[in-house]
Amino acid sequence: MTGAQNCEQSPPLRSQNNDIPAFITFRNISSRKVDVYWLDYKGQKVKYMENFSTDRNHHINTYVTHPWIARDAVTHDVLLFNGKEVYFPQAWDGRSERTMINIHIPVFKLTNRCIQVLKDSFPEQAIPEFDIPRTLIEDMIHKPNIQFEDSPYLLKESGT
Repeated sequence: MTGAQNCEQSPPLRSQNNDIPAFITFRNISSRKVDVYWLDYKGQKVKYMENFSTDRNHHINTYVTHPWIARDAVTHDVLLFNGKEVYFPQAWDGRSERTMINIHIPVFKLTNRCIQVLKDSFPEQAIPEFDIPRTLIEDMIHKPNIQFEDSPYLLKESGT
C-alpha cells in the first residue's frame, strides 16, 4: 500500500441504524443563515432546519450512525460542523448535558472565495464581461458551487 492510499474507509453517507442515541445541540456561529440536513437511510437529504439564524441553538435527538450536513441557506455553500463537512454524532455518555456542535464557515482558497463573492454580487449574465483573467471567468461559469477542498467526502451537489 502506498502512502497516498488511505487505510481507513470513510463511513457511508447515509444513516445506518437507530440503536445508539446521541443528544446534540447545533449552534450557528457563522454569519449566515443555515440549512441543516439529515442524510436518511437511502442517503437522501432531509431538511431539519431552514434559515437557522446566527448565534442560535437547536437541540436534536439523533443516533450515532446518522450523518448531518449544513449549507448556506442562500448560496448553498458548504458549512462545517466543528471543522468537518459531515457530522457523525457520538454516543451519549450518560451526562446530563448535550454535545455542543458549532456550525461555521470553512476556510477557502482566496481564489475560490473571490469567485463566491463575485457570483453572489453580480447577475450570472454579467460574468463574461468582467475585466478579470479568463480562467476565473470560466471557473465562475462552470463551477456551480465552490466546494470546501479539504473534505474527505467532497459532497457533489447539482445546484442544491
